[in-house]
Amino acid sequence: MGGRRVWTDNWRFGLTFFPPSLVRTPDPIAIPVSKPSGTIRVFVLGSSAAKGDPAPAYGFSRILDVMLGERYPGRRFEVVNTAMTAINSNVVLPIARNCARLQPDIFVVYTGNNEVIGPFGAGTILTPHIRSLWAIRASVAVRGTRIGQLLDSGLQRVTGGRAVPKGWGGMAMFLNSQVRQDDPRMQAVYAHYRGNLEDICKAGLRAGAGVVLCTLPVNLRECAPFASAHRPGLGAQQLAAWNALCDQGAKAEAAHAYADALHSYQRAEAIDGTYAELQYRIARCLFALGDYPHARERYARALDLDTLRFRADTRINATVRQVASLMAAQGVRLADGQKAVEAASLHGIPGHDLLYEHVHLNFHGNYVFARAVLSQVDQLLASKGLHPRRPAPTETECAQQLAFTAWDQYGVAKAVLDRLGLAPFTNQLDHEQDVRWARGEVERLRAATQPSAVEAAKAQYEHALARRPNDWVLHARFGDLLVQGLRDAAGAVRQYRTVLASTPQDWTTLNSLGSALAATGDLDGGIAVLQEALRIKPAYPEALNNMGMILAQQGKANEALARYQEAIALDPGSAMAHGNLGDLLREQGKIPEAISQYEQALRIDPELSGVRNNLAVTLARQGRKDEALAQLRIAARLDPQSAETHCNLGQALLSRRDIRGAEAEFRKAVRLRPDLAPAQYGLARLLGAQGRYDEAIPHFQAAVQADPGHAMAHFLLAQTLLLRGRGEEAIEQYREAVRCQPDNPAFQRGLQQAISVVGGPMAGRRGR
Repeated sequence: MGGRRVWTDNWRFGLTFFPPSLVRTPDPIAIPVSKPSGTIRVFVLGSSAAKGDPAPAYGFSRILDVMLGERYPGRRFEVVNTAMTAINSNVVLPIARNCARLQPDIFVVYTGNNEVIGPFGAGTILTPHIRSLWAIRASVAVRGTRIGQLLDSGLQRVTGGRAVPKGWGGMAMFLNSQVRQDDPRMQAVYAHYRGNLEDICKAGLRAGAGVVLCTLPVNLRECAPFASAHRPGLGAQQLAAWNALCDQGAKAEAAHAYADALHSYQRAEAIDGTYAELQYRIARCLFALGDYPHARERYARALDLDTLRFRADTRINATVRQVASLMAAQGVRLADGQKAVEAASLHGIPGHDLLYEHVHLNFHGNYVFARAVLSQVDQLLASKGLHPRRPAPTETECAQQLAFTAWDQYGVAKAVLDRLGLAPFTNQLDHEQDVRWARGEVERLRAATQPSAVEAAKAQYEHALARRPNDWVLHARFGDLLVQGLRDAAGAVRQYRTVLASTPQDWTTLNSLGSALAATGDLDGGIAVLQEALRIKPAYPEALNNMGMILAQQGKANEALARYQEAIALDPGSAMAHGNLGDLLREQGKIPEAISQYEQALRIDPELSGVRNNLAVTLARQGRKDEALAQLRIAARLDPQSAETHCNLGQALLSRRDIRGAEAEFRKAVRLRPDLAPAQYGLARLLGAQGRYDEAIPHFQAAVQADPGHAMAHFLLAQTLLLRGRGEEAIEQYREAVRCQPDNPAFQRGLQQAISVVGGPMAGRRGR
C-alpha cells in the first residue's frame, strides 16, 4: 500500500464463528507492518458498543484518538478498532492473540454485552452452545481450517441444529433464545467470560502492552426488558391474581397515582418477583416518587431478570472489576465506564441522555466513556515516561475534529428510529414512548437537510480535514455528505479515492465509489469498482443492490433483477433493495408486485421518502389517487428538498382541482430544481389555464430548455406566445413541436395557422 507493507482486516475471520450468511466484520483496518518509531499502538477489542454502533465514525475510540493527539502533541498514536457486531469474549480472545503479534502498547477491552447470545453462548443461534471452555477453544481451532468448517456444517445437519437464517436479521433473530437468570447454563457463561477476560489480559501483557478493562454501561431507565418469564411452578390461580394486581397497578400508574401503583405491584411481586417487566414497573414508580437509589436497584433487577440477554448484567460488570483487581499488579487497569456514564446521567440512572437504545452510547455518552478510558491510558503511558502536555479536549472540540455535524446527527437519528421499529424493541413496554422520543430527535434535526445547513456541514468537514488530513474516516464521511447531501458525485469520487489510497481493501468505500461513479455517468466504471468490492467480499448485499441499480440504468433488466434478489436473500431487511426491485417491476408493468416491494421497503424503513414517492406514482397508475396523495404528502414532509416529490404532489393536487395547493408545490419544485422539466411544464400549464400567460411563458421556456424533446411543451408555449402577439416566436416553437412529432396533425395545423396569422410569404421560412 503506497510502497508500505501493512496488516489489513480479513472478513473471512468471521467464518470461524458465523455461518456464511450471517458473517460479521470489523471496520477497515490498515496497520503498518513496520511500526514507526515513537508510535503508540492502541487496540480496541469488543463488539458493537466498542465499535461505536450505530455511527462508528463518532464512537469512543475515535474520540479517544482525538484526545490522545491533543493531549500528547508531537506523539503519534494509532488507535485500531477491531470490534465486530454480535461477538463475545469467545471471539475477542483470538482477536486479542492476533493483535498481540502486532507490537501493541495498549489493549482497551470493552466486551460483555453478548456473552449469552454471541458464539457458543447459552442463547446463541450462531453456533452450537458448548458448556466447556476448553471445548469451545478446541472448536475454534478446528473451525479455523477449511476441513473444520465442512465438518461443522455437517455436524449441524446431523444433530438437527437450529435452522440458519438466510440473512442477517439483527436482534430479531434471537427472539426464541430466552435464557432465565437462574438457568444452569448461565454459570458456564459467567465462568467462560471470566476465563476469556483473564486470557485476553495475559495476551496483551505477554506482548508488553498495558491493558485497560472497561465496565459496560447499559440503558436502565429507558430500556424496558426485552422479554420476561414467570417463575417455574406458578399455578393458574396465582397467575390470575398476579395479572389482576399488575393490571390494577398499570391503571394507577397511567393515572400518575404512583404510590397506589407501587402498592399493587409490590403485592404482585409477593406472588412472583422474577418477572422482569414487573421489576421495571416498580422502578418507574420509585423514580416518579423521587426514590432514586431504590429505583436504580429495581432497574438493575429488571436488567438481570431480562430473558433476552442483550445487555451486560450485574454479574458481568462485577467480573470485570474482579479481573482488573486480580491482575492490577501485572499492568491491568480498570476504566469504570459504567460508573462514569451513571455519574453523568439523570439521577445516576442511564437513559436516552447518554444511550441511543439498550447499550449503544450517543456522542455525549461516548465522550464520557472515552474520558474514563483516557484516565487509565494516561497512567499506563506515565509508566512508560510519557506525560500529557495539554488538557483533554472538550466534547465540542472532539465533535469539531470528527466533523460530527448536524447533517450527520440527523442520519444517526434516522438510523436509531429505524432500529426501534424492529423486534425485539417493538415488544418492549415503553416502545411507544421510545419511538416518540426517537421521532422527536429526527424532527428536531430535520433542518440539517436544508441546503444552507448542508453547506455549513461541508465547511465543517473542510475545517476538520485541514486539521486531520490523513484521517481516512473523515474523507469517507465527507464523500457521503457530498454525494448524498449536495449531489456532488464528482467531489465524492475524489474523497473516496483518497480513502482507498490508504485502505484499498475497504469494500465499503469501494461500494460508495462505485455508486458515486455511476452518479457521474460513468456506469461502466461503477460496475468495475463494485465487482472489485464483491471480489473482496462476495456476500455483500449493499454492493449487489448498487450493481442492480446500475444494470437497470443500462437496460439490463434481467441482470438487475438477479442482483436485487441476491441482495435481499443476503439481507431481507434491505429496504433499499426492496425499493429498487419495486422500481424495476414497475417499469416491467408488474404493478401489484411493485407495490408489494415498495410496501415491504416502507415496513422496514418508513422514512424512505423516495420509495414513498415511487409508491405514490404506482398507486396513481392504478387509479388509487387518494392513497397516492397521502403517500406524497408524507414523502414531502420527510424530504422537503425533493423537487421530484413536490412535482408529483403538485400533479396529484391538480388532479383534485386544488389549484392553489398544486401551484405551491410546483413552485417549490422549480425553486429546488429549475432544470426539472415536468415541474416547469406543470406550473406553466396551471398558470396558462388561469389566463396568466405572461407568468406561464418563462416556465414553458424553462421546460423546453430542460427537455428539448418535450413536444407538448413546445406546442403549448407556441400557443401561449401567439395569444400574447409574439407570432414569430410562436412559429419557431410550433416548428420545434413538429420536429419532435412530425406525424402529429394538431402540431401541423397549429404551425400553418400561426404562419397565416403572422402573414407574408416569408413567414413560413423565417429562422430556417
